[in-house]
Amino acid sequence: MIAALALAAAAALPASDAWVVISSDELQARYRQLWAVSDIHGHREELEHLLLAAHLVRRDAIGELRWDAQLHSLPVAAFVGRWLFAHSGYIDGTPESLKAIALDWAADGPKRYAVLASGRSIVDYHRWWASPERRRAMRENLRLLGLDAVVFGHDPRALGVAGAIAIDDSGAFLKLDAGLKENRSAGMLLRCDIPRAVQRGLAACEAMLPDGALRQLPTVHLDP
Repeated sequence: MIAALALAAAAALPASDAWVVISSDELQARYRQLWAVSDIHGHREELEHLLLAAHLVRRDAIGELRWDAQLHSLPVAAFVGRWLFAHSGYIDGTPESLKAIALDWAADGPKRYAVLASGRSIVDYHRWWASPERRRAMRENLRLLGLDAVVFGHDPRALGVAGAIAIDDSGAFLKLDAGLKENRSAGMLLRCDIPRAVQRGLAACEAMLPDGALRQLPTVHLDP
């Protein structure tokens, strides 16, 4: 029954260049760690410090960082295992909203961004997480896609936490924006050990600071 539900969920996600998809099997077979960062707001120096501390990049002979070319594809979202990574993270009417995004994305040009610029989209919707009704809808939409959690930025004070990465105590909503825009921190990276996160959920991940120190994610209670 679980396998059938997983296959149905995968079929509900339309194929599109608008997102990256890494299945649970591929994630566990090919990767040991997962890293994520959100909302740097032009703070390139802080981002470089984080990437260097995580040993994700190195400086060349003249001191420049070399980037993986796939950093230039700018997808709307990433479906990684059983987790959704997206800027605002909100999904309205799954899977219909994703089909609309995929259709517009294929058109290219200004039309590509019509759905995304609505103010209530996967990349642009402030404070959806503050509404119990929308949280319940999001949990159901995630379930329909075979997902357990959403990792989102966009709101530096989401979940009532400023200047840090945080997660709600159900493990369904992980807030990634560490407040660089408001100068509340020098930035943070989310670091997930894949075997542990698959077994225990995203609450097992940690926040990495620019000096390489790791911190446990603070948890926040949200009413159902």
